Amino acid sequence: MNNDIHSPHDKLFKAAFSQKTSAIGYLRGYLPNDIKQIIDFDTLEIYPGDYVDQALSGSSSDLVYKVQINCSTAYLYLLFEHQSTPEPMMAYRLLKYMVRLWEAVFKEQNDLKILPPILSLVLYQGKSVWRSPLNFIDLIDFKQRDLTPYLPQFQYLLVDLVREEGDAIAGDVYGRVVLHLMKAVAEGTLLKTLELHGGLIRELLTRDNALDLLETLFRYTLNTDDSIDIDSLTRVVKASVNKDTGEFVMTLAEKLEQQGIKKGMQKGIEDVVLSMLKEGVDIAFISRVTGLSLKAIETLHANIPAS
Repeated sequence: MNNDIHSPHDKLFKAAFSQKTSAIGYLRGYLPNDIKQIIDFDTLEIYPGDYVDQALSGSSSDLVYKVQINCSTAYLYLLFEHQSTPEPMMAYRLLKYMVRLWEAVFKEQNDLKILPPILSLVLYQGKSVWRSPLNFIDLIDFKQRDLTPYLPQFQYLLVDLVREEGDAIAGDVYGRVVLHLMKAVAEGTLLKTLELHGGLIRELLTRDNALDLLETLFRYTLNTDDSIDIDSLTRVVKASVNKDTGEFVMTLAEKLEQQGIKKGMQKGIEDVVLSMLKEGVDIAFISRVTGLSLKAIETLHANIPAS
């Protein structure tokens, strides 16, 4: 499997849920009814920034939505956890991220006299059942509960994706395909999932930006399961669509295959360069032989571990 496995998860999460229709579809599907009724979804927009701890960016990704709730500004903080096990201190982590978000808002509006509300949502992709406390107060030493009125109190909303029944997965068509694939990665059932949800793929291919969406899904699938190659993926997806869109799928497959060949050739050249560098070959000579720029070779040289 790709050593940088968080990258395809992060890219797919942000590609899908940065789109307004997919974001709204997800929120309408998973927010409590009483909250949905007071949100003006037409006002939803992406609020910039990354608030996750740098050390955890390999297993967590976040998006922030700015909306109007009861005619006042509020923020919805969506954290995607693509790690294999639950985070026991998630409520504490979210508190830190909420404070960072408030600080960002204050920098924009330093005359604020009251904090805008932040609702935190966690999308969890791991296999293990999520048993971590949803309420921040439940992380506090039980012997100190008499201090409860003086401590921070909030809870976050959780979607434990692997525990979601397939028919219950909510959202617009793109969001649902994305969630199904994320669930399938955790379960090891990617091709089977694509076969089962051919109807969603057909519906997705009717959208104006279908090629871009399908390419994102293909890349995610190929980068998260080494047992799947472009031929088997194309065969499964093509079987789910009609003749016209089948040709569309083949065109995409050929594009990705060519890019894969080029990537493999580049990796081979870099391996040769590294071997030459380790043998002390002059950088200018390596550049002439391989065609790589001096800057690219120097970057490779800098990444050679000290012996």
